[in-house]
Amino acid sequence: MTASRAVSISPIRVLVADDDPATRMMLDTALSEWGHEVISVEDGEAAWCAINKTPAPQILILDGHMPGQDGYALCARIRNELSSTYHPYIILLTQDGGSENVVKGLDAGANEFLTKPFHAAELRSRIAVGEKIVRYEAGLNEKNDELKQYIEKIEAASALADSASTNLDNLIKGANSADEKNAERLDNLKIAHSAVDEIVDVFKNFQPEKSAKKPK
Repeated sequence: MTASRAVSISPIRVLVADDDPATRMMLDTALSEWGHEVISVEDGEAAWCAINKTPAPQILILDGHMPGQDGYALCARIRNELSSTYHPYIILLTQDGGSENVVKGLDAGANEFLTKPFHAAELRSRIAVGEKIVRYEAGLNEKNDELKQYIEKIEAASALADSASTNLDNLIKGANSADEKNAERLDNLKIAHSAVDEIVDVFKNFQPEKSAKKPK
């Protein structure tokens, strides 16, 4: 009987950026208890530095109002400057109410809002959603890498098949079918050439997407 093995899942890295020490402590404690790796900073510039380190945090909890660079500005900067390679799940933590601030945050690129003072259950729910999304995207990126490697192998095989087809064609053109042995060889070359051409056609018609599409 084969024993089942537990799958090891690395903890999600969460960045907390808030200039209020009490809020940072509450967030740090809660997130650590839930099994996440926490990076804690007190302003937007320190958050930007943490974001640009490797490995980068996957979920960001940004205070809407911080010295130097607030959460709204930092969120917009991340989406504008790093969008080609970095897609964190961003939660804006703010005391601001009203639809105007919600629209402002969404326009900046936030995924979620959390109002101060926050409730632990609500925070955990938002973090759980973010965790599912970042894990899904990590899996998608891995599949994309596998697909790119597969396509590279297909393209290399296609080039070899095309070269073989050309060589066979040249051999057929240069063959002398006057005697019986050459005629037999010529027939075999034609059969091989036909088979290689079929393989070349398969390669030419096989054109998968270069990368899988990400969910909106």
